[in-house]
Amino acid sequence: MEVSRQLIKKVLSQENTQDGWVNVGTVGKQLLNLAPDFDPRTLGLRDLIRKTNQFDVRQAEGGPVSIRVKQGGKK
Repeated sequence: MEVSRQLIKKVLSQENTQDGWVNVGTVGKQLLNLAPDFDPRTLGLRDLIRKTNQFDVRQAEGGPVSIRVKQGGKK
């Protein structure tokens, strides 16, 4: 899981959004570009993101899921 966590952080840093939030679909696509053998569908990307406890997750009602690295110095 460590490799996956580091890859997700790399993707988030490369997206360079103003508020740090990135659509989870975009994260999945970029992960495939960085590591073609990583299949976010098989590994359950959303579950992986939640289990690491290193990312904030938000979803507006009926909207897409977005993530960012946790704020406030949390690991």
